[in-house]
Amino acid sequence: MVATPQAARTSDALVRALGAPDESVRARAAWSLGLAEDARAGAALVRALDDASADVRDQAVWALGVRRER
Repeated sequence: MVATPQAARTSDALVRALGAPDESVRARAAWSLGLAEDARAGAALVRALDDASADVRDQAVWALGVRRER
């Protein structure tokens, strides 16, 4: 997948959000990255599988599944 410049900036912001102190922000970022059409998001989601929050891990699993279906 080739991301547009805007999509790449959005993906970059979401990847950064995976490092936010608030777990709800991290969980929403993981969910959103599942919908992103940027191949770079996959590595960030794999890293999110080790998050301290079960909600973030669950969202990362969902997101990786959605990406795999494409």
